[in-house]
Amino acid sequence: MGVTVILVLVAALVGPFFIDWTVYRSTFESYAERALGHKVTVLGEADLRLLPAPSISFSDVRVGGAEDPLLVVSRFDMRIELPSLLKGEIRVLDMELDRPHLALSLDEAGRLDWLTAMTSNGAIAKLAPDDLTFENVTIRDGALTIVDARSGDINRIDNGNLVVSARSLAGPFRAAGSLTLNGAPYTVSLATGRAQEDAGLRVKGDVTPTNRPVSFAFDGQLQVADAAPEFDGRFTIASVALEENDPNMWQAEGQFTADIAEVAVPEFEFRYGPEDRRLSMTGNADLVYAGDKRFEIRARSKQVDLDRLLGGGPQSPVDINEAAKRLIAALRVVPLPSIDGAVSMDVPALVAGGGIIQNVRLDLETMLGGWRVARLAGRLPGRTTVATQGDLGLEPSLTYRGAVSISSDQPASLLSWWRKKETGVGTIDPVSLEGRLNLVPEGAALDNLRLTIAGSEARGGLSYRIPRSGNSEFSLSLEADRLDLDQIENMAALLHPQAGGAGEPEDPKGLDVSIRLRAKQVVARGVEGEGLALEAEYSDGGVRIDRLFADDLAGARLDVSGDIRNLFSAPEGAVSGTLDARDLSGLVALAGGLFPETMFAERLERAAASLVPAKFDAELKAAAAGEATDMTLRLDGSAGGADTAINAELKGRVDQWHDAEIAVGVELKGPDGGRLLQQLGFDVIPVEAAGNGHLTLNVAGIPAKGLTTRLATEIGGSKVEADGTLTLKKDEAPEYLISVNAETSDLGPLALMAGRVLPIMSGRLPAALSVDLEGVGSSLAVSRAEGSLGATSFEGRLEGDLEPAPGERNRRFSGEMTVSEADLRTMTELVLGPDQWFSAGDGSSMWPTTPFGSPLLDGLDLTLQLKADRMLLDEGTAIANPSAELRVSPSLFRLDGLQGAFAGGQLDGSLSIRRTEAEAAASGRVKLDNADLRQVSWRPDNRAVASGTLDLYLEFEGAGRSISAIVTGLNGGGTFSMENGDFRGLNPQAFPLVTRAVDAGLDLQDDKIRDVFVSHMAAGSLPFKRVDGTLTMVGGRLSARNVVVDAEKAEIFGSAEVDLANYDLDADFSLKVDPGEDAVTGAEPQVGLLFEGPVEAPERRIDIAPFTAYLTLRAFEREVERVEKLQAEILERDRLVRELKNQREGEARRKREAARAAEEELLQLEQGPSEDGSQPQADPDKQENSALPPKTNDAPRRETRAAPPPVPTPAPAPAPFAERIRAVLDSPDLEDLTAAPDTAPATNPSNGLPPLDPPVSIEDLLTRDVGAPLVLPGAQ
Repeated sequence: MGVTVILVLVAALVGPFFIDWTVYRSTFESYAERALGHKVTVLGEADLRLLPAPSISFSDVRVGGAEDPLLVVSRFDMRIELPSLLKGEIRVLDMELDRPHLALSLDEAGRLDWLTAMTSNGAIAKLAPDDLTFENVTIRDGALTIVDARSGDINRIDNGNLVVSARSLAGPFRAAGSLTLNGAPYTVSLATGRAQEDAGLRVKGDVTPTNRPVSFAFDGQLQVADAAPEFDGRFTIASVALEENDPNMWQAEGQFTADIAEVAVPEFEFRYGPEDRRLSMTGNADLVYAGDKRFEIRARSKQVDLDRLLGGGPQSPVDINEAAKRLIAALRVVPLPSIDGAVSMDVPALVAGGGIIQNVRLDLETMLGGWRVARLAGRLPGRTTVATQGDLGLEPSLTYRGAVSISSDQPASLLSWWRKKETGVGTIDPVSLEGRLNLVPEGAALDNLRLTIAGSEARGGLSYRIPRSGNSEFSLSLEADRLDLDQIENMAALLHPQAGGAGEPEDPKGLDVSIRLRAKQVVARGVEGEGLALEAEYSDGGVRIDRLFADDLAGARLDVSGDIRNLFSAPEGAVSGTLDARDLSGLVALAGGLFPETMFAERLERAAASLVPAKFDAELKAAAAGEATDMTLRLDGSAGGADTAINAELKGRVDQWHDAEIAVGVELKGPDGGRLLQQLGFDVIPVEAAGNGHLTLNVAGIPAKGLTTRLATEIGGSKVEADGTLTLKKDEAPEYLISVNAETSDLGPLALMAGRVLPIMSGRLPAALSVDLEGVGSSLAVSRAEGSLGATSFEGRLEGDLEPAPGERNRRFSGEMTVSEADLRTMTELVLGPDQWFSAGDGSSMWPTTPFGSPLLDGLDLTLQLKADRMLLDEGTAIANPSAELRVSPSLFRLDGLQGAFAGGQLDGSLSIRRTEAEAAASGRVKLDNADLRQVSWRPDNRAVASGTLDLYLEFEGAGRSISAIVTGLNGGGTFSMENGDFRGLNPQAFPLVTRAVDAGLDLQDDKIRDVFVSHMAAGSLPFKRVDGTLTMVGGRLSARNVVVDAEKAEIFGSAEVDLANYDLDADFSLKVDPGEDAVTGAEPQVGLLFEGPVEAPERRIDIAPFTAYLTLRAFEREVERVEKLQAEILERDRLVRELKNQREGEARRKREAARAAEEELLQLEQGPSEDGSQPQADPDKQENSALPPKTNDAPRRETRAAPPPVPTPAPAPAPFAERIRAVLDSPDLEDLTAAPDTAPATNPSNGLPPLDPPVSIEDLLTRDVGAPLVLPGAQ
């Protein structure tokens, strides 16, 4: 059995190699036809293998008719898994199709012939879906052709290289690879779900063109109904980022349904740009690709913000012209559709250029090479309505031809929005414009122009053309009954054609202009005229004026004609004209329009008012001779009462005038010198005292080698003469070397004409100046400058630039200046305005309250090393030999490093004043060393009240709109000290002298004390070693607090305050001396020194009250001392009386005791002792006294003991001085203190002691006891 199996396997493995399977092609064809349901023909070879896996190969296989097959496969290879095959399942491991070509067609009903041409459903359709699996199907170089019988179109897919797999006949299926559709390469990826009987097959795919950065994705259900496919799902079309953070990414997504006839997109959303500034639009679309192919796209957006999308948002909106260029560039990138269609867009609000364009509606239709603009309309800022329709060509170049209409109620607002800045023009009347616009790369034209402006209508046209060779050409033709040149000029900025017509930045080298204007009435710069006719051309450097005539141009009659060729090289021809004007405003307007922002136009505008009435006859002739010309200009006439004669000649070439011979002569002569300056374009104010004026100017020579220049001017009593040379080399800055001498008898009128008011207090101000000037271009050097201004002489040098530095408004100059006398007040008026220090106040302050005026220096920033013999601070105060760095500009006055001598000392300081519009801020510093006090102190009777040296340091700052406001707002501080001096009129010996006078009987009354004290104080002085103080300045008040004077004979302390608003002093000092032995408790010898009034001469008051109080207390204490001495004498007398009394009582007591003892002894001797030894009988005397209380041993001891001396009562503590005085004042008379009472007390004191004897005076005691011995206490 095993051998049989082996033989079978060997036969299966080896046998196929010996079998010619090609002869069995018909068998394979029949099996394939039953499987596919279509006829199958194998024209090539066939091969079959069974092991190791069943495989089959065919070449040149055709499905369908052999002559017109549905499918042609060059080679077909398939390998099947054997185990699955043995189980009745087909698992295709590999299938390869080389160059398969599937040809399908759609009939008139849109059905696929693959489905309609099937002979049967095929055996494959009868298999269970899961019994057939394709793991890997490879298609190489496949092709698909679809022929649409409805339209005859043929769509072809070539170069198909795909890998396909299927888990079953019902799916899911996968396919991925690349192909070419109608010549465009794509990569595709498809994935499906499992087919459902009712729901069809879900298909998800991605299609990406390899030649465009875009991808297409779809996801939906595919069904077949009546042999025709249908699809319903979602789609996403998005751009592919070519770089990181690409801002131009976009995406469109929505629902769609598709069948064999059309694609319907009922809803889509389009998004463009990054997330933070995204553009969103919604809409719907239809695409019909059967029959009459056509597409329609309808989109709408609530708002499109181009400022965010293309610009920097509201803070930096996009430029309108730039936005238009970018939108057109984006439109040119979009490929033109190959079928007809239409696009409509509706945007209620479009933000661009910082404004809003409302109700934007765009309707486009396809046309050959571009788009037809069926409608483009919107409402622009300025209540402007714009509408156009025409043809926009994109290929081969950008063109536009169509009708345009613009109607604006506020053209100025429209122009401001368009130019992204204020127009600076006046009010523009409502404007409407209609015409046919033709834009081509070579230029632009607006034909059939109908312009309605300022209520008048003008007709004509304008064009701008750039030929392939030659100059660009601009022409304007207008004819109107009334022509408002102001309005046309204002609108010209809006209607000015861009170079190139289509936005190209190239600008032609030259411009040929042709103008034809006719108007019965004309308005120029608000001035009306009549009868204007202008026919002129400018071409190739030549001007031909056929006619320039104005019958009445705002009071001027003008008639000019002529023709000059080669105007900028070697002119030849002649132009002549006449002018008779009573008003030049019309001509000024024309000059300003023809030569805007030029010095000629500006000076003519300033001088126009002073030039009328004017009558001139002018002629320009030029005769060419080879490469040169001989050109002369003559102008004769009068203007504003001044005779004018100008003659000029040029021999050479105009474009090489630096090397030509030039001669210019100008003479102006008139009765009003100020008016003459106005006619030259100087901005001066008419002054009656200006006087006659005469000016002559002669220039001759070759500019490159040097022009000899002489100027002589005389106006009234002022003369200016200038002589020098002026060199003008090509492409180099002008060089000049000029000497100028000027003098005037009074500078005031000239300054007034220049708009500068000199200080009124200066009076008549003669001046003289002599300078040597040299410079190159705007650089100027004054190598020598000397002169005088009034009584002040000066000399110095200066250098700088006549043009401000970049970013600055002022011209900078620096140098050195030495003057005989400088007034600081006048110097500060350069920035504060004229007459500031000499104007009146309002009573609230001594300082001027006039608001600051205009600075006297305009457009100049001057820095000088300043030296002077003296610098005045006010009428009586000056700094000797000052030096400083002075900087002055219209907004700054600053003195740095100020040094000089003041009051015999050295002064250092600085001062700065900075103007900010109407306000000024001042700050400064003052340092004074070793100044002589005698020069700065008060000098009553022409004698200084103080001597010594003074050191001072002070800083201050303040701000205000007037000098008074600055002074009253000053803040700051500092210190001061005085050394080794004395104060006259402060005699410290006045205190003891007045004290002795009081002791001698001077009444203690303030007035009398003050008179005596003042007379003594004025008779001497107080030397001091040092005085120190701190200065504080707050709100315009300068205070010196805690001032201490270091003096040996007296002490001075106190404070002072100066109100700078009125310059008033309020000081309070105390003068005190050491009383020595005259000191009293609670008072000191001192007086108050009070100063009030103006600082220069304050009133001094002496407050004598403290000194009077001291003298009063001193007198009281002396009286108290006298009373206390008297009281001490009285107490001493009382003590002696008590001692004498005690002696007398003790002596009497001793006598009684001695007598009693003698009696007792005698009695005992007389009785003697009894015989029976009984006691002796009591003494009768003793018995008689037995009733008395027994005597104790203490009694005789008490009686016999001498009375102790009286213990003195401790003296009471000293009472306060006031109480002591009050006690003395309230005590009885002194005589009563020594008087004895008439009677003794009636009863004994309550303590049982015997009453004291009445007091006895010493006189009484001596009187009664004369001759009796005095026994002192304690004697035996």
